[in-house]
Amino acid sequence: MRVWSLLFLAAVAVPSLRASTATAAPPVAAKPLADELSGPAREAYDQAKELFEQQDFSTAHARFKQAYDTSKNPRLLWNMAACSSKAKRYAQAVAEAERFLSEGHGRISSDQEARAKHMALDLRKLVAEVRLEFAPTGSTITLDGDSLGVQNASIVVLLEVGKHTFHGEKPGYEPGEQVINVSEPKPITARLELKALGVAVAVPVTARLVVVTDGEGVVELDGKALAKGNFDGAVKPGAHHLRIAAAGKKTYDSDLDLAAGSTRQLSVTLLNESAVTAMTGEQEKSGAWWPWAVGGAVLAAGAAAGGYYLFKPGDRPVAGTSGSFDTITLGR
Repeated sequence: MRVWSLLFLAAVAVPSLRASTATAAPPVAAKPLADELSGPAREAYDQAKELFEQQDFSTAHARFKQAYDTSKNPRLLWNMAACSSKAKRYAQAVAEAERFLSEGHGRISSDQEARAKHMALDLRKLVAEVRLEFAPTGSTITLDGDSLGVQNASIVVLLEVGKHTFHGEKPGYEPGEQVINVSEPKPITARLELKALGVAVAVPVTARLVVVTDGEGVVELDGKALAKGNFDGAVKPGAHHLRIAAAGKKTYDSDLDLAAGSTRQLSVTLLNESAVTAMTGEQEKSGAWWPWAVGGAVLAAGAAAGGYYLFKPGDRPVAGTSGSFDTITLGR
């Protein structure tokens, strides 16, 4: 399960953002964290330290969280952030470091505060800030199976690179999902809109085919002539064979698979038979490839038609992130 975190800095201020004309008193020197814990919290803390040393960061995090839930000692949030970072759950580590700054104000040293701020800033470079706008208000939202509770209008979360799924529900509405594929740590805005029960949803029953070609070219689909020259019209979804022919020209043949509600646009230039013969001879000599048709982009219904581009292997770099925060140590 991928890790996410709700942003809450807008609601609570970290010490560096607090405006005050008075000089804050330095925090009292903290005693060892273990001495501030007792009973089940102390037992979970001791287990977590051993697991951390064994590099079982996920289980160590669970034990530190158990100690935190029992004691509400904010110093445990730093240890939870250290585990999350080591396990490469960067979004969760950011949230825990920022909670450490907020809840630990007055109980942590200036050095601890500086390290937490530095950690949060560095980790934010590895996550994307995602704003989800949704309707109706008062919907219950989950992210990757984890509940975010009842939300209004929009929420902002941090997500790591990868595929994430928002799910929304509200009585009287059909459940809905919005899948987001984070390819790089950049801001993303998405929308999830639930449909009221009983509202008919129009389902596309045709596809749109647009062919731009020579004025003398006869456009045929599955052996049936559609037009001479350009064609723009609705066709039945599914597999089809497109043929464009004209006297003295090289015939164009192509198999198409059209989805309901989609638009397929083709721009085809028919070449003279003599020119094709000449180019074929040149190709055999030089090994060159001669393009003779462009187009073919499949778009969602209502979207503008786009071009068709060819890429060589390696032309498209895969975005991703990597990082290591081995210098993060546990709070004692």
